[in-house]
Amino acid sequence: MKSCCGFGHRNVFENINGELDNAIETAIQQDCELFYTSAMGEFDSLFTAAVRRAKKANPHIKLICVKPYMKVLQRQERAELWESLRRQHCF
Repeated sequence: MKSCCGFGHRNVFENINGELDNAIETAIQQDCELFYTSAMGEFDSLFTAAVRRAKKANPHIKLICVKPYMKVLQRQERAELWESLRRQHCF
């Protein structure tokens, strides 16, 4: 099974939807079934939307979100836990 990754910049300064649709269709024609992206920036959102559009005609493909910056997310999750405990007066 082949896969394709779409990770990009936070900001996209022009309309690239057509290019993304073409690139994803080409990947599908080359037997790509898994598409990976994150949820961090504008490109990632555009890539996700393009894969979802392609999935309508190709229901066998899968879109997988990869959590970026695991250490940052872990720190954020710890901070949220401590804040939750503080609000509940647990310490």
